[in-house]
Amino acid sequence: MRLRLPHLLCVVSVCVIACGCGDNTVAAPTRDADFDGVADAFDRCADQAETKNKVFDLDGCPDDVADLYAPVRTDIEAYWTTSFPALYGRPYSPIGRMQLFTDITDSPCGEGEGPFYCSLDAGVYLETGFMTRQITTIGAFAGAIVIAHEIAHHTQNLRGVFNPAFDIQAELQADCLAGAWGATVSARGLLGPGDFQEAARLMFEIRDPFGLPWFAPDAHGTAAQRYEAFSKGFRSGPRGCD
Repeated sequence: MRLRLPHLLCVVSVCVIACGCGDNTVAAPTRDADFDGVADAFDRCADQAETKNKVFDLDGCPDDVADLYAPVRTDIEAYWTTSFPALYGRPYSPIGRMQLFTDITDSPCGEGEGPFYCSLDAGVYLETGFMTRQITTIGAFAGAIVIAHEIAHHTQNLRGVFNPAFDIQAELQADCLAGAWGATVSARGLLGPGDFQEAARLMFEIRDPFGLPWFAPDAHGTAAQRYEAFSKGFRSGPRGCD
């Protein structure tokens, strides 16, 4: 994810007037030895570049794919904690859990694979192989949008409109709500060139297979439908998703 976060690079001017230096100043040097945008004074790994997740984890160290999950969840839920009451007139309750698994897992809603939301425990379940592929082949913003989509199902559940049969309209609305959160990331200046395109590519990658009817129980939408839904939320915010 090519994300940008502004850094205030402090220039310290020192003038020892008592010693008669007059207007002379000395600028403290600011070094960034690994050229990752994090000054060495604040860089926990000054000889290794920050990677992947420069929005929510800017410690200057290389990131593991899993480093994305918790801070993205925190940011998305902070957004809904503020927005949900204003939009729907009721408080937002956080998801019950975010569980990582490999291949297939059990949940109170039954056996599941791939990323999914379970309304019975308000849990978001992320299959690590799927998430790693999206993050490493497309980018970290793509992975963040997957999480935003699943948490969007939680907001639907809180409103009483979540369909556990994975109705296609619920899926497209979740794409739209994920786009609404993505717009707030952009508004904070945290998206870099190409990040919106990551989301567009994700919609193509996770589209329904050709030939799957729209009324199929596991239908999520064509690439065009999913991209349009995400874009609508990005442009119009959550009110545009109803």
